[in-house]
Amino acid sequence: MVNLVSDLLASHGFSEIMCNSLISNSFVSEKEDSGLVKIFNPLSNDLSIMRPSPIYGGLESIAYNINRKNQDIKFFEFGRTYHAHNENKDISDISRYYETKFLSLWISGKRNQLSWNLKDNPTDFYLLKSYLEIVLNKMGINPDDFDTELIKNNEFSYALLSRVKKEVLCKIGLLSKEITEKFNINQDVFYAEINWDALFSIVKTNKVEYTTISRFPKVKRDLALLIDSDVTYKALTEIAYKTEPKYISDINLFDVYVGKNLENGKQSYALSFTLEDSEKTMTEHQIDKIMKNLINAYEKQIGAKIR
Repeated sequence: MVNLVSDLLASHGFSEIMCNSLISNSFVSEKEDSGLVKIFNPLSNDLSIMRPSPIYGGLESIAYNINRKNQDIKFFEFGRTYHAHNENKDISDISRYYETKFLSLWISGKRNQLSWNLKDNPTDFYLLKSYLEIVLNKMGINPDDFDTELIKNNEFSYALLSRVKKEVLCKIGLLSKEITEKFNINQDVFYAEINWDALFSIVKTNKVEYTTISRFPKVKRDLALLIDSDVTYKALTEIAYKTEPKYISDINLFDVYVGKNLENGKQSYALSFTLEDSEKTMTEHQIDKIMKNLINAYEKQIGAKIR
């Protein structure tokens, strides 16, 4: 699996890095102190702690490249982090310590190399999210199946956290300026981390199923919904798939509007539904019935209004 994912990321322009497992004690906060694995007789303060997170080594590599005029970064790393159970205070007890395996991704700088026919766009959260989803899909995992939450902490200015049965599977977001400035990095750094042990446990239980490609054409229909601002895109897709699980093959969000001409606390989502019948060509009557069912479901369950 490691070789498979490494080849996949390399094909998308990523370079693999291998960072030192020892980091400086200046990188971590006092809050993390109780869970750290410290070296008894370190060679220096810069090599005194076993890394609790892959972030620091990756930022050192990014800073090294930026200082040498290589500002467009796409890195990945497989490795381990090291931790200690807080409830066990005996530092000589080997059972106090444990390690976890990870896959980390970093992107920063420009999205594309300078070219006459490409826009000079910077990297962003959604670009890294697409790479993360490519990795998960390659493993046969659908990212939409997980519980996600928006977080903000000392590491991230903002991030999405995904869990499987209360265990963190992955996190992705924009690293905070507080961290990047420690490494004299003055550009945005987007970071994703996968709990490889948790991922591997899911992959082992996955059953891969194949279906034949439909011989009948797909149909697309759009809906513009006025909804409360706290309604998520995931909630909209869940309602749609539960309402018409047989015929909806894909859902795409192609427009979001918040601002003038909308009530306070409201937002407008424009969704595109791809409909497909594997047994026959869909009729207009069948399509209209499906769309009416979706409209009724959205109106009843979340109080949506059709625009």
